[in-house]
Amino acid sequence: NYCEAQATFTVTVKAYAVSAEIIANGTSVCPNTSATLTASSSVSGAVYHWHQLKADGEYHIVSTGATYTTPALTEAASYKVTVTGTNLCEQAVDAGKSVDVNVLTKITDIELTPAVSDFVIGGNDVKTLTITPSNAVYNTIWTANGKPIEVETDGHVQNTVEKTFVDTEYRVEVIGECSRDTLYATTTVVW
Repeated sequence: NYCEAQATFTVTVKAYAVSAEIIANGTSVCPNTSATLTASSSVSGAVYHWHQLKADGEYHIVSTGATYTTPALTEAASYKVTVTGTNLCEQAVDAGKSVDVNVLTKITDIELTPAVSDFVIGGNDVKTLTITPSNAVYNTIWTANGKPIEVETDGHVQNTVEKTFVDTEYRVEVIGECSRDTLYATTTVVW
């Protein structure tokens, strides 16, 4: 003699989250400064994990939460953020959203060339600003004999001062994004 019973159960298969479901952007910081990274998603009940690429070439978890503040950085750092939610499994770290933090470089030198040039009526004179290192972030203020002038985006002077038939000293003030150091360079056009 035996009894027969029936049981019913439900199996729910959850999908994996994908990086397209995460909104997170990289940023740039000055040396020895931390960055605050933020992730968001439309995933219900989202839980975020931040992973940093370490020297061993592997990503290691460094934080949980929508916001992660890095330690003070001296070099660029790469992160992945992953998400899990109410009806989603967390994706593999390699499938997470990439978030990079770039560390800005300090300007070490500027040069405005040529140092002196002769100008003839009807002629052209091009001044070139060279910033070292070339990947530094900076702002410039250009003047000609003390009066502000505009420049093209590639650093060549345009809209120079009116032809006064006097020597013109061009000066550029370069303000570094991080150091707030101000460097100057001058060059002269001889009429």
